[in-house]
Parts: sequence; structure tokens; C-alpha cells
Amino acid sequence: FADECRTDASWGLNPETTHDCGNPKNGYLKLGVWSGFPDKWPNAYKVVQKMNLTNLDVAQLAMYVDIDGMEPEDAAALWLADNCARWTGWASTDASACPAAPVVAAAPAPEEVEMSPIRVRLNWTADPGFMGLYVADELGYFTDEGVEPIFEFGGPNVPHPVQILAGGAADVGFSGLTMIVEAASQGDEFIMFGTRLQENILGISSLPSNPIYSADDLCGKRIGSGASDVVALNAMLIINGFEPDCYEVVPVGWDPSPIVDGLVDGMVNYMNSHPVILDGMGIENVAVSYHDMGLPGYADIAFATKDFAENHRETLIGFTRAMVKGWEKALAEPQMAVDLMYNGSTNLAGGIEVGMDPSYQIYVHEAQVPLMQSPLTETDGLFSMDYDLLGGDMWEVLALTGVDPLPELAPLIDLTILDEAFGDCRPTLLGCDS
Repeated sequence: FADECRTDASWGLNPETTHDCGNPKNGYLKLGVWSGFPDKWPNAYKVVQKMNLTNLDVAQLAMYVDIDGMEPEDAAALWLADNCARWTGWASTDASACPAAPVVAAAPAPEEVEMSPIRVRLNWTADPGFMGLYVADELGYFTDEGVEPIFEFGGPNVPHPVQILAGGAADVGFSGLTMIVEAASQGDEFIMFGTRLQENILGISSLPSNPIYSADDLCGKRIGSGASDVVALNAMLIINGFEPDCYEVVPVGWDPSPIVDGLVDGMVNYMNSHPVILDGMGIENVAVSYHDMGLPGYADIAFATKDFAENHRETLIGFTRAMVKGWEKALAEPQMAVDLMYNGSTNLAGGIEVGMDPSYQIYVHEAQVPLMQSPLTETDGLFSMDYDLLGGDMWEVLALTGVDPLPELAPLIDLTILDEAFGDCRPTLLGCDS
């Protein structure tokens, strides 16, 4: 409300009229009576003329009924008892007419919802890759689903989530496709039910003076990588029709400085990290993902033990629904999500506790957004997976990387968990709520 609302048509929702706004905070309410009321009940009419109920009075009476669960008669009696001096003046009577406050049973306490625990093993320390979980935790999305996630971080010296779940110490984890399928080939029973990243997070960084844009550009180059990266590099070459091992491997760590110093021609990178660091250093660079170089693959796949997926299905569906909503909110309000990830949420320690540099986390997030989105997510929502793509080209890549024996896909995936989490709300759960 503003005074201009009464006189200026341009103020308010409707530019064609005045009074298109709320009421003054301490304003008044008009009372009306039947035209024959004054003649039939003259004394009552005198009372009505003196009545002056404020917005707060009406709101309080509504609260008694709608919030406290009182019967309307009891709500009226309570108001009369609490406001004796006011209404006795209207009725020209004294305090002897004031009723005693009614004895009203307290509204029943809401039933306490029994929360279902779920042990969640993350694959790294606090990171923008977990922003959606932070948001879902802090905004109560997990609580809304009756789910109580117990988060445990990973790290450089912590066993991988695949190992943790295989040992029975967690129910849900996040991992790359290869490690899940390799474990399954050795008898571990897992169920994949969604993927955060629609393409592999790895790529190749190089400099514009000697760029690497495609698989054939790898040949003859010095490529900085870890020992485990060679398998995927060779698979990428084979898929593109080139001989494996046509490049020189230069062992490097995580730091991208070997590219800057000219020690390597290209380096295996994280597409949401190394290019951001080089940009921050003012180094013009070329970053091409494995996906764009012809090596398809999902990453950060959400998976559960088969036992948990079968025996705690509703808990897993609730966890998934809350997680997707958290990520939708994080994508809609990235700075809020980054701040939350840095400072910590109700049940998740923040990046501040591991010495995270907050200055470039928003850029890390912005770099991961394209990896999370695809034509499939536009129609089906975040974490969606294409069964045919997974069982086709991606399964072929697994064979090339040496997974042996290569298990069947069908027993390892259950897309109905995500289907039930979304219900009729695809592609957006928050959009459906609104």
C-alpha cells in the first residue's frame, strides 16, 4: 500500500485504475448492514456504528480458527475476553459483561514423521559438483521426502565410492561409468538410476599455438596424463579409426602449469576446472571434451547397492526427487548455491573447512552447467539417461577400455526410480510445484 494508490492510476498493478493495492497496515475495515437493520434493531445498530475492527483483529481471529484449530464460537469468545475494554465501550456496558476466556484444548501436535536414513558417499571433498545436494539439504527438500541423508565426503586418500558401497558402508554413491561396470563385472551388485553429467567431464587442454581439437591431433604430441588416463585416450583413438599409443605420455599431476611451461603439448583436464584456472591466469587456452572428440560417456552417475534399491525403494525415490529439486534450484540461483556450498549446509561441511578458494567457484559451476544439460534433459529433466545410448556407444567404449567380462546393462540400471521421482512433472519438479 502507498498513498499514491488512491489517486495515481499509474501506481499499482492496473495502470487504468486507482485503489489496485492492499490496505494500510493500520487501516480500517468498512461494515455494512441491511437497510432495514436500524429500524428493526436500533440498539444493535448503535453498537455496529461504534465497532472498529482492524486488519490485525481479523487476522488474529482467522489465526485462532485456521492455525490453532479452534471452533469459530470459541475464537469469538477468546477475542471478547482478551479485548474487553474495547467492545464494552461499543456496547455502552461495563466489564461485568466480559466473558471468561474459554478453555480450549490445544491443537493436536503434528505427527512426527519417521525419517528414513540413507548413507551417501560422495566422490570428493566439498565441490560445486555437490551444490544441488547442499541446496536440497539446506532448503529441507530431503526432510520433505522423509529422507535423512548421512553424507560422507571422499578425497584423494579415501577409498572410491564404488569400493565403499561394495563393502556395505554406504547405500548411494556417485561415480564414473567405467568403475561401476568394472565392479559389476567382478560380482558387485549395483543399480544405476541417474547421471548428473550428460557427458564425460574429462577433456584435453592445449594452447592456441599448438591446439588439439580432435582425436587425430593427439598423435605425435606430448600428452600430460595420469597412468589411468591412457586407457580412455587409446579407446578414443580406436573409436575414431586411429592407432592407439600414437602419442607420448608425460606423467603429470593435477596442476595445469606443464601446459603453460611448454613441458607438454596437451594435458588431460577436468572441463570444469583446468580451463577455469588457465583463464584466471590470463592464459588463452583450448579445451575440448572427450565427448566432442568422439568418446561418449556419462559421468557422476548416481548408483545404489542392489539390496538398498530393492528393499528401500521409496526412500531412494524420495532421495532422488529431493536431489533433482536441489539441482534445479542451484541452477536457477547459482550464487546462492555456491555460497551455501562454501559455507556449508545443515548436514554438509562447506568448502571453507578444506581451505577452498571461493573466488573462482562460480566459474567452476558455470563450466559444469553445459555438461549437465542435453536435449534429453530439456524434455525429461536433470539426471535423465538414454538407455539405448548407454547400451550402445557407451558400452562399446567400455569394451575398448578393457572391462572383461562386460556385463549386461539391463540388470545394472533402473530408470523407473527417476520416472517415479518426476511423476507427471517432467522436465522440472520445481516448475510443477509452482
